[in-house]
Amino acid sequence: MDNSILQTINNFETFSLAELEAANLLERKDFKYTFHIKHLPFILEKIKPYYSVLSINDNLFTDYKTDYYDTNEFQFYMQHHNGETNRYKVRLREYVQSAISFYEVKFKNNKNWTSKHREKIKNLNIDINNYTKSITDENLELKLKVYYSRITLLSKDHSEKLTFDIGLEFSNLSQKKCFHDLCIAEVKSKSHHPYIFRQIIKQLGYREQGLSKYCFGISNIYSHLKRNNFKKSFLYIRKITGQQL
Repeated sequence: MDNSILQTINNFETFSLAELEAANLLERKDFKYTFHIKHLPFILEKIKPYYSVLSINDNLFTDYKTDYYDTNEFQFYMQHHNGETNRYKVRLREYVQSAISFYEVKFKNNKNWTSKHREKIKNLNIDINNYTKSITDENLELKLKVYYSRITLLSKDHSEKLTFDIGLEFSNLSQKKCFHDLCIAEVKSKSHHPYIFRQIIKQLGYREQGLSKYCFGISNIYSHLKRNNFKKSFLYIRKITGQQL
């Protein structure tokens, strides 16, 4: 972890997990940005007056373990690749520091709004097909494991959540790929009003760039799957990081 990131985030005001849950941002508009991690300390310093950082047991970073599930034929991935709306994403997620796990389903409708349903579970070792019968009749299989650390910020007026995901690693049973120079930022907002982060990232020359960690990981791990419609995003990331995809 870059010391400048640690030093900057330590100077933020903090908020609790209870405050985040009270903000109720499960129904929201999402905006995603990808950029080189070297810019993160500058961005954090600029937005510090407008956001607070999530603190859980005095930890300002949250480590995530996420298991993504799909059908045998990668139905959810292909729906995303083909630009279909009214699509699902199914995962099990563990918040490492707090040792809490959830079953989560994200649904994106044809108006580009995202809703999320989640249920607390004991651990990641459950039969997910006991939970997914309302989504699909097919059995779902574990397709991808994703690991990263997240910084979670909340705007002072509680209308917007901003996350920075760093230290990204993708794996299945046979291989692993790391993207440690990449930072994925996601704005989850109740309104269309451009908050301060989106103004700063634009000044740095970065544009809004949709990137699903699931689709990015799947297309890098499973080389036989179609990825044509992600080519523009991949070229953009290769330009940012210099890493071959």
